[in-house]
Amino acid sequence: MAWNATLAVDYGRRDARTRITRLAHTGPLVLQKSFYPDGSGMVHNYVLHPPGGLVGGDHLHINIRVQEKASALLTTPAAGKIYKTPWQPSGFNLLGELETDSELLWLPHENIVYEGAHHRSDIAWKVHPTARLTAWDIQSLGRPGSGKLFDQGRLFTQMKLKIADKVFFLERQVFEGNSALLQKPWGLSGYPVFGSMLLHWPNCAFLKRMVGDQSSEGVELGVTQRENCLIARARASCPLRLRERFLTILRNLYMEIPGGAFSIPRIWAY
Repeated sequence: MAWNATLAVDYGRRDARTRITRLAHTGPLVLQKSFYPDGSGMVHNYVLHPPGGLVGGDHLHINIRVQEKASALLTTPAAGKIYKTPWQPSGFNLLGELETDSELLWLPHENIVYEGAHHRSDIAWKVHPTARLTAWDIQSLGRPGSGKLFDQGRLFTQMKLKIADKVFFLERQVFEGNSALLQKPWGLSGYPVFGSMLLHWPNCAFLKRMVGDQSSEGVELGVTQRENCLIARARASCPLRLRERFLTILRNLYMEIPGGAFSIPRIWAY
């Protein structure tokens, strides 16, 4: 039996804090209670998918709206799993809308795409020119630690950014099991993990300078900056190393903001 689950959440600024102003869900996709770990008024929420993974025909749909001057961080408690789907694909859709002077950090754990899985991921952001967005998407192909390579299956990913209703960035990637793209230097070069980090930070000319050394042990990373938007793309030997590299970029950026500090979600400590 396939699951179709939806989650819709709106955030608004109330009494010096960001609070959930609307929350609706169907199926096994819920939001855990709100946390305020750093005193800034930014809310932290965890997206929970109790089944823990997707099989053929399963689809998850998430809508996030951050109202004027509100700020939120969303993450997941653990890696998602995309299981072998020989008959029909699974899917993930995310639409995020950021209004004037709002901020959103979308920092989920990676997806583990099992050998033989067929999956499509569509992520779209609609951002006001004054809003701040930090979002990443990390995929791990196969289970190399268990000797299970991504030798069959198909993964399609798409990420789109619209600023003031104009498409500013659009990236599509298709990975077929056992294809040359997985091994060639112009593809993943044998790395099982890849990811993209998208940052839209208004009035921040220092974005690219804050990346630091572009590669580190087990991670190859390249960055592109266009106006107030930076895109970091990386391939890595394991998800943890890639996530730590993205986190280093994020910490460096917050250090440039007067009084700014990035609080790691407390669930990551477990």
